[in-house]
Amino acid sequence: MDDSERSESAQDTAGGAAGGPEPVVDIPTDAMSRFATAEARLYPMAMTNVATFQRATTLVGVAAEELRATCPDIATVLHRRAELIGVLPQLAAAATVRLDDLPAEDIIDAASALRCRELQAAGASRSRQVRIEAARVGGFEWPAAEAEPADLPGAP
Repeated sequence: MDDSERSESAQDTAGGAAGGPEPVVDIPTDAMSRFATAEARLYPMAMTNVATFQRATTLVGVAAEELRATCPDIATVLHRRAELIGVLPQLAAAATVRLDDLPAEDIIDAASALRCRELQAAGASRSRQVRIEAARVGGFEWPAAEAEPADLPGAP
């Protein structure tokens, strides 16, 4: 098998409808804008009101856990926004955290931003692993120039 045949074989194995990885999905511009605005409103509270900032980040974590448990892809995260805004008071009460004056939309959008970044990173990692395996199957050697983030010391 010459190099051009190997290249075509590796490309066939690496992607597309023939069983390749899920593509890294772009987040729509309007959602990205909402995410950035929410984070810009919530996270600077660390400088001015630590107690409120702690409640906000705890609630973002609670919402993010809900998204991790129920949203396997970005489309689902985006689709659940309105529902999660509605149930955030119950999620907050279950976590014994007061929602009070915190904007539910910003909490959900910040949690959604976090979950979408996690999903994009996981998709990129899967894609990279599939390409590496396709290259190996195709007879190419793949240099390990950098460690996977999960392989680094202290990674979860």
